[in-house]
Amino acid sequence: DGANVAWCLNKKNFSVAGLERCLDWFVSHGYTKVLAFVPYLYSVPILPNEQRKHKMRNKSGGLRQRNVADHPERLKALFERGLVQFTPSGADDDAFIVQFAFNSDGFIVSNDNYREFKANAQEDWQIKWLVERHIFYTFVGELFIPTAPKIVRKPVGEPVKPPMTDETPPDAVQMGRDAVGASENGDVGAPGMEGGCYWPGWAELDA
Repeated sequence: DGANVAWCLNKKNFSVAGLERCLDWFVSHGYTKVLAFVPYLYSVPILPNEQRKHKMRNKSGGLRQRNVADHPERLKALFERGLVQFTPSGADDDAFIVQFAFNSDGFIVSNDNYREFKANAQEDWQIKWLVERHIFYTFVGELFIPTAPKIVRKPVGEPVKPPMTDETPPDAVQMGRDAVGASENGDVGAPGMEGGCYWPGWAELDA
């Protein structure tokens, strides 16, 4: 959960350094498939003459400046290295995160509790999967520390996947890349996603 990690380092802005420290931790510990999902607009700097154009409405209905990474060029460099995947503006990045982790038999690194997904779970195994595959973390100064028990535990034998539906879920990463391209051309959201999650058995979630 790239945005969640990046905001946690200093609690004031989207810190690319925080995200880099998280990614570096997993890469340096031998993990070969590490990917952070980040909303695309964090990578787009706001120029002085575009201040009014890029204001967004907050929950109370007032206007606020949209958030941008403190170093957009470094965020784009992580994308070029294959360590960051941008999600389209207006889409639910949590849906991409959960979908990709499920498809790839991976773990989710975030301090988000994903209450909406748990509340909409239709099977007990879905909640159990989220709990077992969820890694919390903290920063001590600038040192990234994930929850250890879930990191060091090794699977016994072949992992058994939960039962799938007849419909094969779409590839979340490819859909994200296609949707980001559409976002750059003025469209928002990916065809068929619209903030929803295709993880088998989930109720459709509205963004």
